[in-house]
Amino acid sequence: MGMKDEEIPRKIITIQMGGQIERGKPRLRWIDGVNGDVVSLRMRNWRMIALDQDRWRRVLEEAQIQR
Repeated sequence: MGMKDEEIPRKIITIQMGGQIERGKPRLRWIDGVNGDVVSLRMRNWRMIALDQDRWRRVLEEAQIQR
């Protein structure tokens, strides 16, 4: 600690980190939002349905009508 204030090792030792820790509920991931929508639509095996592009498009159009 006998170093001058300008020296790099002294700066590293005495640095004060700023900022705050975020509190509360963590942000949802994209897949969490998709799973929530699937539950509200009462859909099963949505991943298999999504593999068939035409069928998935029809499901999305029906879901849009229901909203």
